[in-house]
Amino acid sequence: VVLIYIYVRSIMLGGNTEEMLDPLQQFVLSMDCLCGRKIDQTLSKGWADRPPLFEEFGTKQNEKSSLKIMCRKGIPPALRCAVWITSVVRVCHPERLKEEVDDYGTLRKVRILDHGWEILLKDLFPDKSDEVNANIPLFGLTENQMQNLLESYPDMTKKGKTDLTQLLYAARHVLGLEFCPLLPDIAAILLSYMPTSYAYTVIREMANYPTHYYFPTCREEHIAWCLTFADLMKRLYPQTASAMEKNGSIQPKGLDPIFRTFFRTILSRKDVMRLFDIYTIEGAKVLYRVGTSLLTLCKAYLEESLHTDAQSFWDGIKRITHSPTFHLNILLQQSYGNLSHGSRLRSRCSFPRRQYISKLLDQYENYASDHLESKKRLSKKDESIRPLGLQTQQPPPHSDNNTDTKNNKIIPIVFAKEAIDRINLKRWLPIPLQNTKLDIIYSTNVHGRSVETFYKHCKNSKHTLTIMEVLKTGARIGMYAAQTWHFNTKVYGDGECFLFRLNPNPISYKWICNKEDVKKTTPITKEEELEHDAWMEHFMISRKEFISMGGNPDGGSGLRLNEDLTIGDSNTAIGFNNEPLPGNNLTTFEIGLVEVYRFIREVDGKAVDGDKDAWTYLLD
Repeated sequence: VVLIYIYVRSIMLGGNTEEMLDPLQQFVLSMDCLCGRKIDQTLSKGWADRPPLFEEFGTKQNEKSSLKIMCRKGIPPALRCAVWITSVVRVCHPERLKEEVDDYGTLRKVRILDHGWEILLKDLFPDKSDEVNANIPLFGLTENQMQNLLESYPDMTKKGKTDLTQLLYAARHVLGLEFCPLLPDIAAILLSYMPTSYAYTVIREMANYPTHYYFPTCREEHIAWCLTFADLMKRLYPQTASAMEKNGSIQPKGLDPIFRTFFRTILSRKDVMRLFDIYTIEGAKVLYRVGTSLLTLCKAYLEESLHTDAQSFWDGIKRITHSPTFHLNILLQQSYGNLSHGSRLRSRCSFPRRQYISKLLDQYENYASDHLESKKRLSKKDESIRPLGLQTQQPPPHSDNNTDTKNNKIIPIVFAKEAIDRINLKRWLPIPLQNTKLDIIYSTNVHGRSVETFYKHCKNSKHTLTIMEVLKTGARIGMYAAQTWHFNTKVYGDGECFLFRLNPNPISYKWICNKEDVKKTTPITKEEELEHDAWMEHFMISRKEFISMGGNPDGGSGLRLNEDLTIGDSNTAIGFNNEPLPGNNLTTFEIGLVEVYRFIREVDGKAVDGDKDAWTYLLD
């Protein structure tokens, strides 16, 4: 269907036979993935539907300067997807050839970008529940501000909101952006004209470029950007700056309509898109340049006595920009001078160069770091918690037709499938393991039930999670082992071991050294003290007849499984101070499914314990 459309479109635009032979050179068409609106596919004069974007203004002209002028005039909606992504790549990778950059906007890159995004989504949301439980990160916005953003797109579709959530979730947990107030609005704008895979590529390139160019990525930088804007206002338009100082709109918090919402709250949607056309190639300088010009133009129409605070001031600006007499081209002429290339008419105030603005930003960033309370990190309330990942399983690479089909079977994941369970496990695990993926290495449904088989599949994994089902109650309980499970006549392990219940009522029981507390509450003899210390260090016990964690003088264990992993018992263990894990004072119970997981590093995909071949001990 796409190729037929390109063929017909090429004929309508006067394409020749050679062009039709390579349809992948066509630019991708814009599509609204946020609201599902139909986008006008008409191309304005001077723009092309394949590289090069436009006929340059003379051979001596710099291609980037020509692109800036074309973007200031406005990009045709049909080409916004292609031009936005190529503009950002061109800025972030000046060393790349022009043809290589243009490829990002053509159909040649579609499958590559989509495939990369699909892989990333599988890693972020290994199970459907991960996506259901994912919340939109705030990036420094308040919950009300985020809600206002969503409400500003009343025709946003359910899929559009899902795409926005996925995009921002990836920016938070893959790109590592925590504080970036401009990002939610930028993401929504991008999705209004391009698929999620393209939007993620654009944000990734912006985030990896020096922060002074596109958006601030921490509180100190955000404050520095606002203070720099105030400084420029005072230098260029002192009267406007003085009026803004009186109502508080020149303070960092008062500049939210520019540095938190990208003009969304004061300009029409159409005008915001025009400014974003320029933003993709010129970066944050458009915020300073157009922002200062906008305030100066509007200030002449505002009655100062009626705008005593920042909110009333910005409301007044909005009334002007939404009036029939306001035209964005007039504002852009005030900001940039005559938009015609080669014209000598420059009816605008001289604006500082980027190097000067960067120096101001550095100075104010140091000031913010030293003097402002905003130096503090985001509170935990503002951060969304990403669950432990799940390792994607693939069939063994050496399998052939003679291989036992049972041994090639991918192990089904049951207990770690739900995102909420992996969030709880992440909270309980030692810090070095909190950014890892779970990789299932043993399941009684696949490998059978015996302590011997359990040891066999655990022998190459130092850190493991063992999770089991209590048949009578349906409870899911388990234990974290800090050392490798193996047959041993002695007690081993350390204080990092812990017991837990995933559901109902998730809780973990960490080992606590409470020797002194026992002495204070109950007078004991030296022998009793030694016995108590011995039971307290019953971390891991693994015999041929059973495995267990924790113990007490009555012969009970914190959690114990018999030799065929069918019967378990759970009692209060010294040091762990746990209640019977199944709940309801159930101490002896039948066991259903048992699963064991090891940990995989997210950075390189290798096992934390250095297992050379992940399949060697998975499927025998």
